[in-house]
Amino acid sequence: MCWHLGFAQQTARLWACKQTHPEGLEPIRIKGRLKWPVAGIRKLLGVA
Repeated sequence: MCWHLGFAQQTARLWACKQTHPEGLEPIRIKGRLKWPVAGIRKLLGVA
């Protein structure tokens, strides 16, 4: 996800820890791992 958005992976982890993620891109925690919603990624990229 980060590669497509042009961010470092650590940036996404920081968003999750501080809950400062972009609107629509709230991570989902599954067994301690972060999963990012595809719809939110597409919205940030401007893809329909």
